Amino acid sequence: MKKSKRLFSAVVLLLILAFSLPMSVSANSPMPANHLTVVFSDVPKDVVYVDLLIQISEDDANYVDFQPNSFAEEFFMVKDIAGYSTDGYRSFTFHYKNAKSDIKIKPYYSGYYSVDFCKGPEYREYLTQYEDLRNNYRDIKIALLDRYFNIILVSKEMQLPKVSNAINFDGRVDYDIPTNSLSLDTRVNPYFVLFGGFFSILIMLLSIGTEVVVSLLFKFRGKQVSTVLVVNICSQIIMRVLYLLLPFAYLIETIILEVLVYGAEFWIYRKKFNEVGTAKIICYTVVANTLSLLLGIFLDCYLLA
Repeated sequence: MKKSKRLFSAVVLLLILAFSLPMSVSANSPMPANHLTVVFSDVPKDVVYVDLLIQISEDDANYVDFQPNSFAEEFFMVKDIAGYSTDGYRSFTFHYKNAKSDIKIKPYYSGYYSVDFCKGPEYREYLTQYEDLRNNYRDIKIALLDRYFNIILVSKEMQLPKVSNAINFDGRVDYDIPTNSLSLDTRVNPYFVLFGGFFSILIMLLSIGTEVVVSLLFKFRGKQVSTVLVVNICSQIIMRVLYLLLPFAYLIETIILEVLVYGAEFWIYRKKFNEVGTAKIICYTVVANTLSLLLGIFLDCYLLA
């Protein structure tokens, strides 16, 4: 009885800890910010488009002489912004290979407007582009454009936080046009914490539940099932902490951590389940973790994205 109480207390404590880390991410929790949104008000009357300027050179692997898009297919239509090159800054929309931009201003909320960058129809493609921007093209400026893509105003420069050290950054940049300055809104949003934490816990529980159900299908019983439960709770929390600490892009971190989880869980089960054959433990570890991973990817990409 005492052991059961201790186990129950440990599970509750671990769940509380996991809930306190709602902004960490994995294939079994909500995706991190995946595109850059520029928000502004007090818009000059002639402004129709807003472009992102990044420091990119002509010998950069992602540089293109001209990137056609739905806003302007021909260079002569956007010669002013596409030809801009001051202090190494160039148009992200027209000089970054396959740039995903929605540069026409649109209502945001209550007198504010916005534009989006690194946001397109292919989720994985623009997530990778967003992470590349955050890690390799961090110095940015914003350019206000008229209907003919002539530059009206260029903001002061600002540096984006890297993906690995921006726990609170949700992808939003605020442009204060009267002072011509950019800033990051890094305040903790209570609604983001609440709903992010809710979905994180929900997906974590579904992932843990999947592996427990698979353990029953493999005819694990009693202490074996309890071990599977505790191991999965611990691995979920450890993964979330490591996502905050590792300096790599989201996809790379996911691959590294999933490989480590497969290996660690097999090693633990091999040590704990002396009466179970190695082949069965390998089969269970692969099946359970793969199903859990696929469930997380499905929820991330099709329900929570």
